[in-house]
Amino acid sequence: MSRPSDWSALGLSSDPTPGDPAVVRDGGTSYTGVADAIARAAATLRRLDAGSSTADSVKALLESRDKVVDDVGKAEGRYRSAGQALSTYAVTLDRVQVDTLHALSQARAAQADAEAAEASERHYRDLADDADDPDQADEHDDYVRRQDAQQRAASAARARIATQVQLVQAAVSDRDAAARTAIDKIENTTSSDGLNDSWWDDWGAKLTEWIATIAEAVATIAGILALLVCWIPVIGQALAGVLLIVAAVAGIVAALANIALAATGEKSWGEAVVSIVFAVLGCVGIGGAARGIFAGLRAGARGVEAAEGAARGGTALARGVSLADDGVVEIALRMKRGWNADQIAAATQKVADVNAAGPMVSRVAEAERAVNVRRLWESVSGKITQSGVDVDHILDLQLGGKSVIENLQLLDRSVNRSFGAQINNAIKRAQLDFGTDVRLVLPPSP
Repeated sequence: MSRPSDWSALGLSSDPTPGDPAVVRDGGTSYTGVADAIARAAATLRRLDAGSSTADSVKALLESRDKVVDDVGKAEGRYRSAGQALSTYAVTLDRVQVDTLHALSQARAAQADAEAAEASERHYRDLADDADDPDQADEHDDYVRRQDAQQRAASAARARIATQVQLVQAAVSDRDAAARTAIDKIENTTSSDGLNDSWWDDWGAKLTEWIATIAEAVATIAGILALLVCWIPVIGQALAGVLLIVAAVAGIVAALANIALAATGEKSWGEAVVSIVFAVLGCVGIGGAARGIFAGLRAGARGVEAAEGAARGGTALARGVSLADDGVVEIALRMKRGWNADQIAAATQKVADVNAAGPMVSRVAEAERAVNVRRLWESVSGKITQSGVDVDHILDLQLGGKSVIENLQLLDRSVNRSFGAQINNAIKRAQLDFGTDVRLVLPPSP
């Protein structure tokens, strides 16, 4: 049902509690439904059994099952938390909307009474003023009494309006508190469950890297085939033309993908430049041949990170992950573009604090993840008034930290979520086992 648009009886220019509780409730139900579906998927994964199969692929799947189930469990917790938060908020929104609608109805009635009483007051005042003849003294006094009575009635009606205004203000406060509770619940879950909060860190970078790899392969194959078929009589040149167009388009796609990856630090600019050169050459029809000639350049570009690991005396395990000479696995983190000096300082201190605590790849217990760290922090340190910060685990849960007050701090939200995602992705890329000692490293200052 639509809400009234005129709230002037309460001195308001618009609906103080807008929104549709049904839509919010449906959203909560949808999120909870997704959580239930994820829970069923996790249960199915837990029941996976190799049976009599000895295939390497099945064994590999079972070996990674626990990590997959752990990640699935995190996703379930996130959706369920969001669903519960929305459903709870919908109840409050529904109630306060009923309260404000009733207050508006009462205020309108009181306003009508006040206007009627004020009109009568003016009427009796005029009559009293006209009854100025001594012979009309009794009538004059009666008019004055009636005027006073209407004045009191008008004041009482205005007081009723003021009461309804207070009730609306209380309803708005209840709505805001419920909204804050829902937001805190969702933010606490998303900031402490170890899942990536950036679509790029979560799946965008991987998808883009796959696109780049596939586009490069298509461009290479199409370019080489164009050179081979161009000697076929009659149709050869037509086929070669089509293949060269395919190679050029694929080269452009690969170049764009590699530029995006380089811009976010997922690849080096050297690889991006090589990809751009191939795209240009592909557009003039010689990209396929050039790829064979310059294959060594691409291998060299992709070896930059491995060379950096070797320069530190280590062995590259995966992109951004290397085994140092002292046997500790080093995870290279990157500063996000656009971070200011305070964020860079916070990121540097975060790395130092983690390394000082002896980080080790660890399985996160459900009991640790279930702790509402924001509520825990505020119970000790008071309400958080700063904006743009998260309650951060000094030593991340995935690196052996605990959800206790001694392991909590306020940290810039972008730094917290970026580093948490980078660490999680690095552990997955290198397939690090639980119990692996790690060390976080930052790029050298320019």
